[in-house]
Amino acid sequence: MEAIPGIVPLVERLRDLGATYELDGDIYFSVEADPHFGKVSNLDAAAMKLLSAERGGDPERPGKKNPVDPMLWMAAREGEPSWDGGSLGRGRPGWHIECVAIALDHLGMGFDVQGGGSDLVFPHHEMGASHAQALTGEFPMATAYVHAGMVALHGEKMSKSKGTWSSSPGCAATAWTRRRSGWRCSPTTTAPTGSGPTRSSRTRGPVSVTGARRSPAPTARPPRRWSRRSARPCPTT
Repeated sequence: MEAIPGIVPLVERLRDLGATYELDGDIYFSVEADPHFGKVSNLDAAAMKLLSAERGGDPERPGKKNPVDPMLWMAAREGEPSWDGGSLGRGRPGWHIECVAIALDHLGMGFDVQGGGSDLVFPHHEMGASHAQALTGEFPMATAYVHAGMVALHGEKMSKSKGTWSSSPGCAATAWTRRRSGWRCSPTTTAPTGSGPTRSSRTRGPVSVTGARRSPAPTARPPRRWSRRSARPCPTT
């Protein structure tokens, strides 16, 4: 991995600053090392623990100082990818520190905007900001954050890793149709005029492929309803 030479010195510096601890060969970041931890997501401890478990963390691992402490460097496991980490030993970096190394190298601290899907708010953007702030002593890592809503399929986020996504060629052969239970995406050769929902750019929150809006975030003005004025093919990631 080309980013390893930039990641290892950051983990070593965090270790020298006393912001890490070791657990069975793995190196963890202590969120207590960043006085600004929590300011990206504004979540309470219970919500953080829940999302950490859902999104790649290990809050139930015995021996951790804080359940949501993220891993900085995972010691090599048999049969899994690993790289030479110098004084860290052979292993691979955590997700958050990898992105921090790239961002600091190309942008530095205090860049304008960090964005992505709403599922990146916590833990990824929260932890990345804490890593960078502990490393540099500066705040904030990014001056603004922009997060987009998720597209859902059968009640879950549409995701390549789960195989729940459609390519553009696949969507070209589908169109929205109206049924008793609501809008559905069905195979067809052409999309009939007025058969699909459109969505205002001011409407927030995840959208399912059934055309139903799911728990939109509060906004200054009420969300618009679906319009039947134009057709739209199936959404893609």
